Amino acid sequence: MDYLKWIWEKIKSNVLVITLAIAFAIYVWGNLAIEKQKAQKNQSDFMCETSCFPAQHEYIYAGNVGSCWCYANSDELKRYKE
Repeated sequence: MDYLKWIWEKIKSNVLVITLAIAFAIYVWGNLAIEKQKAQKNQSDFMCETSCFPAQHEYIYAGNVGSCWCYANSDELKRYKE
């Protein structure tokens, strides 16, 4: 029982450090998730650009999901099927 009391006292005396460490870990995890999403979006846009070449393209997003559209002529877009 003294061992659990010792652990609890260590936690109470270092609560600020523990809180800051947890906040920093969440901050780092969030930034990594954002960077991963940006990289995936850039890769999707590049794949759309190369698939429609030499025509112009648009990568249209609806929320987090996007699709590649290629210009057939000046007024018409056709969806690129992967």
